[in-house]
Order: sequence, then structure tokens, then C-alpha cells
Amino acid sequence: VMGRYARQTTPEQRDAFVVKFKRSLFDSYAQALVNAEDFEIQVKEATINPQSDDRASVQMEVISASGNRYPVTYSMYKTAEGKWLMENVIVEGVNIGLAFRDRFGQEMEENRGQIQAVIDGWSDAVESLNLDQEVNKS
Repeated sequence: VMGRYARQTTPEQRDAFVVKFKRSLFDSYAQALVNAEDFEIQVKEATINPQSDDRASVQMEVISASGNRYPVTYSMYKTAEGKWLMENVIVEGVNIGLAFRDRFGQEMEENRGQIQAVIDGWSDAVESLNLDQEVNKS
């Protein structure tokens, strides 16, 4: 998410950002689940990357009670310990990782390159990130 700005941070700043980022993701998912109507999730296909067997994508579909279908793709990677972890998610064609990275860049510009200010204000920045608007643009 920090992209090229990560090189400008201290290990402590990166650790602090990871904590805030995880918390903001948890809060976003929790809020989405609270607001969601009944839904069903179908796993369509899981594919190991033919060039790298430690990477995979999982195609899913979320089906709402009203019958609307939302394609979701999880990008996964395998750790050295053999555990699969999610790296990114694409919802209805919107790359969530890229949306967060773009938001981080905007915050860096608005805060004149003051990375600590961006880290401190990350929760507010995520609240103002309108993913519905991103979906409508795609």
C-alpha cells in the first residue's frame, strides 16, 4: 500500500502503519458484513500460477439475496512455512490494493510528504475512500 514511499519510512513507522492498516481493513470488512443483506459465496476456481507455484488466484462470486452477482478474486501467496495468505482482492473489477495505494499517494501529496502525518491519519483516509465510486467507474 505504501508503494515507493515505504523506502522513506523507519521500521517503527512501517510497523505502526501495518497495525493501522490491518485495523482499517478489519473495520471496513466488519462494517460491510453488518450492512450486508443475506448472501451466498461460491468458490468458482482456484488456480496456481504456472510460472510460480507459490502464487495463486481464487475466483469467487458473492450472490445477494436479490440475486445480484459480484465477482471477487483473491490473489494469494504461499509463505516459506507453506501457509497461504491473501495478498490482494479485486471486487467487481476494482483492485482494492491499488485503490489503497492510490489513496496513500494522495494522502502523501496532501500532507506534503509528511509520512508520519499520513500514518497518523490513515483511519480517516480509509473512511473517506469511496469504494462504491471506484466500482461505478469500472
